[in-house]
Amino acid sequence: MALTAAAALAAIMATTSPAAPPPLVAVVGAAAGAYPVTLSIRYLPWGHPAPRRPAGTQLMVEISLSGDRRKPSFPAIAHGAGGPWLRQLSRELPAGTLLSFAPEANAWGHRQPVSAAAYRAAYRTVQAEMGHRLVYVWQVSRWLTTTWTLPLAQMRPAGVSFVGVDGYYGAGNSYGTVFGPVLSALRRITRLPVFIAEAGIPPLPAPQRAALLSALIAGARRSDLRGVTYFDEGRWRVTATSATALSAALRSWESSR
Repeated sequence: MALTAAAALAAIMATTSPAAPPPLVAVVGAAAGAYPVTLSIRYLPWGHPAPRRPAGTQLMVEISLSGDRRKPSFPAIAHGAGGPWLRQLSRELPAGTLLSFAPEANAWGHRQPVSAAAYRAAYRTVQAEMGHRLVYVWQVSRWLTTTWTLPLAQMRPAGVSFVGVDGYYGAGNSYGTVFGPVLSALRRITRLPVFIAEAGIPPLPAPQRAALLSALIAGARRSDLRGVTYFDEGRWRVTATSATALSAALRSWESSR
């Protein structure tokens, strides 16, 4: 019997203490095994086969359209393009998988170009084709500049159960400057649980980077977020000192729930 979206969400969040669900913790990168991980994220280009869920973790799949030349446009998806692939993908993914469609469309969607209405319509089509076995995530970029992004309130899709936020640090950034504005904007328009779906801190002197990593986890806890994903790849890859700080902060969060 297929799980409804509500039942799948309840299964993900169910713990011995319903008031304190475990954090959705993910680390994307070569060093992921060094950290406590409860969420496995897989990036899925349009038309590719479904990924497998690593044992012992919840699976999140991001259907990425940015930079993929084979992808249909948002209006085409809204009118049924890709339906057979979406239905097959739904059958192949484990029930309760978190699914993010076109992450960060508020930041890059204008390059197609795309309207907020077209994005919402495409998301409705994805949900209709893939059914209720999955838990849908609306994943946005932290960028909120009026000249670069689509308005969050206008592009917000219906039928999602989580909101994921992507934010990468630059020079002089802190948790508050990276995530504060977008979290404030989201809380004005939704009460859905929010988690950091991607974060990265650039190369900095070891003590400074370690402090920012610890502050990232502490900030997410203070903000009552559902979890954190760190993108441990490329220039964002952590050093030994930073890894120790990140691991300690994540374990502290898990043990406090």
